[in-house]
Amino acid sequence: MQILPTGSINGGTISGPYAFSFSNINKDTIWSDGGQAFYGAGRYRGVLYRTTNGGDNWFYQIPDTSLGNQGYGFVQFINKNIGWASVSHGFAIHTLVGGDSTFLTNMSSLESKIANTFLLYQNYPNPFNPKTIINYELRISGYVKLIIFDISGKEIAVLVNHRQTSGSYEIKFDGSKIPSGVYFYRLEAEDLKGNIESETKKMILIR
Repeated sequence: MQILPTGSINGGTISGPYAFSFSNINKDTIWSDGGQAFYGAGRYRGVLYRTTNGGDNWFYQIPDTSLGNQGYGFVQFINKNIGWASVSHGFAIHTLVGGDSTFLTNMSSLESKIANTFLLYQNYPNPFNPKTIINYELRISGYVKLIIFDISGKEIAVLVNHRQTSGSYEIKFDGSKIPSGVYFYRLEAEDLKGNIESETKKMILIR
């Protein structure tokens, strides 16, 4: 499911609006995760989602203990208040009271489909000078291509161009040989039917 929170909270800009995993307490209460809030200088906080009416309306919160986390990839609650959330590199949070007291509601559901093929994260740091890191997670094995191109559409670099197994990947990009400016990176990956799915994100090189 893709969820789009709008605006910002505590100076952070919401990005990466995907719900990745779900923990169903009952038919009405569901917890989820996957989004991220960007706070500048490579700092992120993971976003947690919650619905209490079966998904008709979603709320979200940004735990203030998660600075530096790009986004949670696993969530498990045993009731409406007690649960855990974690990321692939081991960072985890635990709550006994349902997380932060602040829940925001300015979000809408865009589509009712879980991203089955991959999740592409925002690069960090961003802006960067001259190196940055791109992370992504593959849900299934398949042929993968990661491309950097400039604002005119000219290809700058191909960082990945081969078959990969499912899992988490971290790719480093060195922009020391290109000028400052706006660039884009696109991840292309095969779905279960052999079709190519892709997603593009913007990054900024500043010297």
